[in-house]
Amino acid sequence: MVASLAPSDSPNALSVISAAINGQRGFNDAAASACSTCGEEKAPKKCSKCKAVQYCDRECQRLHWFLHKKACARLGSSINALGNHNNSLTEGSASQTSTNFVSA
Repeated sequence: MVASLAPSDSPNALSVISAAINGQRGFNDAAASACSTCGEEKAPKKCSKCKAVQYCDRECQRLHWFLHKKACARLGSSINALGNHNNSLTEGSASQTSTNFVSA
């Protein structure tokens, strides 16, 4: 898919791949609401599979897919597992709190 992009596409595929290899971009949690490809703030679209990365448009999603596809399923399952873990902790804390109030 990256091979089908023109060299003049902005951001170009080479800059996306180079930035990820050099550690300048990739899967950056610090900018959770920014586009994973170009860094634009408040990117409105999320990956439909993992919901972990955001994009400003379809073009940025296409450019980033080359890097993202390797971690997409793993990210999605990790987020689901974390959500299930947080839910069980919250439910356990709520039942413990109600027990403390009853016994007091």
